[in-house]
Amino acid sequence: MLPKMNVRYALAFLTLLVVIAMPFIVFQVNQQQQLSPSKRRTLEQQLARMKTVQETQQKVIETLREELRHTKAADVAKEELHETKADTQGKDINAKQDAESCVDSNENCPGWVDCCPNGTGEGSQCGDTDCSRPGDAPCEGLWMRGACKLTCGICPGMVPVHAGKTFEKKEPVLAPWEREPAQSRNVSINPPAMWEMFHEKNPRVVRMTEIITEEEAAEMRRLAEPHLRRSQVVDPHNSSELVDKVRTSQGMWMHGPKFECAGRRKIIDTVSEVVGYPPSHFEQMQILRYHPGEYYIHHSDYFESHMLKYVGAGNRVATSIVFLNNLHEGEGGGTKLVYAKPEPVLVTPKTGTGILFYNVKRNQMVDRSSEHEAIPPKEGFEKWVAILWIRLRPWS
Repeated sequence: MLPKMNVRYALAFLTLLVVIAMPFIVFQVNQQQQLSPSKRRTLEQQLARMKTVQETQQKVIETLREELRHTKAADVAKEELHETKADTQGKDINAKQDAESCVDSNENCPGWVDCCPNGTGEGSQCGDTDCSRPGDAPCEGLWMRGACKLTCGICPGMVPVHAGKTFEKKEPVLAPWEREPAQSRNVSINPPAMWEMFHEKNPRVVRMTEIITEEEAAEMRRLAEPHLRRSQVVDPHNSSELVDKVRTSQGMWMHGPKFECAGRRKIIDTVSEVVGYPPSHFEQMQILRYHPGEYYIHHSDYFESHMLKYVGAGNRVATSIVFLNNLHEGEGGGTKLVYAKPEPVLVTPKTGTGILFYNVKRNQMVDRSSEHEAIPPKEGFEKWVAILWIRLRPWS
């Protein structure tokens, strides 16, 4: 099949050839009375051949025209098919967008519904549950209406849906003093560690004492030191790890047979007893060392809702920090809960002691008052800690 441009050129050339040649032949025929018989026969033969050529050309032209019609028809059909596909894709995209616009985009929606079922806070018993964004009035509901469209029933043609019909009821995350005695795992720890309520709420903090001995802490430091590397942070967009100037300590993961020791086992057992979750919910233990001037600026350990799809195992419900060396007032190196209410909380390191604070509230909503920072040690001092993050579901 000839391209479109070649067809046009061929038609133009053949037309021009016929226009130029025919007057000449006609002139020659008109002059044949003056020609000899032999010349007349020659001209007649030329005229016959020309007619044959013209007929052949006409057939070629018709063939080209037919091919051109088929080409145009094919182009039109292709264009219509493309438009149909584009229209179908557009409808699919619009349908997807419409569907996504009518779903609850925030994992905290069940909590908001329980607290503010109408999105206004009217007639609800909110307690310490914040049904709005930080900075909004409690139970104002503006943030809830934006994040929980299905639950609030604000999409066109939708009816408000109650939490019991849309969600599975979330199990409350309870601090030790909030649990019934029967809920305790009763893990036997020898000698038993001690714990006490250090901060009742905003955030909930447990103080743990007599977890490990000086000798056990020294063994953990010795095992960890050859493997220390620059600490990393979690990328808030996709949960990958990267080096950032906000965190300058050295760290390693104390996991595997070669790091098995009495101190590590005791910390895991103690934290499991206090938090009420089995060790299968724990991330690997991380050992951190802070040299003079090294720090980790204030940050949160919980994951925002948009990150949960990357991390698996649910949110970090709690963080445990056990101190592996002593520091005194004026030597720096403390752990500070910067947004604790009514005022910030500063914990000074003491070997074998630790704190456990909850990153989420009872209803699994993130607790922004759990943000904390690692204060740098002063010159001539260093800080060692063992960190455990406890997940909502089993972690691997």
